[in-house]
Order: sequence, then C-alpha cells, then structure tokens
Amino acid sequence: MINVDKTYICHWTKLVERKKYILQHLAESGIIDLKWVEDYDKNNWCVEDIIKEYPRAFGIISNVLS
Repeated sequence: MINVDKTYICHWTKLVERKKYILQHLAESGIIDLKWVEDYDKNNWCVEDIIKEYPRAFGIISNVLS
C-alpha cells in the first residue's frame, strides 16, 4: 500500500455519479482520507488562485506547515 497523508481529487460538481463511483471504489480500497477540489469550475479557472491554494501541486514548497 502507498503511504500518503491525503488524497486530493479534482472534481467537477456536475458529475454527481462520478463522485459516487469514486467514493465507493476508494472506500473499498481503504482510502478514506480525501480532499475534494471542487472550487474551480472548468470554464472559469484562475491559475493564480489555484497556485495560491495548492502550491505543492506546482512544486512550490511553503515554509508554513499545513
């Protein structure tokens, strides 16, 4: 098993069935520590806001522990 602190899942809120499917299959695999990233609509992205919220996804390491 992979040793990770949290699993981040980018998700478009309109895909309700997709989220149910993912939740079911991750739970069956014992993956329950999830963070759903649903704040950014696919048609309205502001890269600066995403970098600010998720700097590690862009290889930016912060001195602040999260």
